[in-house]
Amino acid sequence: MDLNQADGDDGDALLVEPEQKLKQVIDYLTEARLPASLSRSHLISWPQYHNKSSAFLIFKEDPGHLSVGTEPRKRECLFWHRWYPILLQETDSNRQRCRARA
Repeated sequence: MDLNQADGDDGDALLVEPEQKLKQVIDYLTEARLPASLSRSHLISWPQYHNKSSAFLIFKEDPGHLSVGTEPRKRECLFWHRWYPILLQETDSNRQRCRARA
């Protein structure tokens, strides 16, 4: 299934709006007998992702429970973006001190 082509298209790629593409994906997954929660209409209006909004679709163990979360890994990202570089810098400075003593 090519989501960039309209049904019955002769092969020319036709770009579709994100909402139409999402509806096509949901219809395809519904036909494949995947969780019924995927066909809920509130997903049709799912906002387009961009770096300024940190919203994510969260799949739970129960197929009927889909939810939207914001910044689900905020704490982990804070470590990698803020604290990890500081730890590397401290490690390098300690390594240089050890070499200077040797």
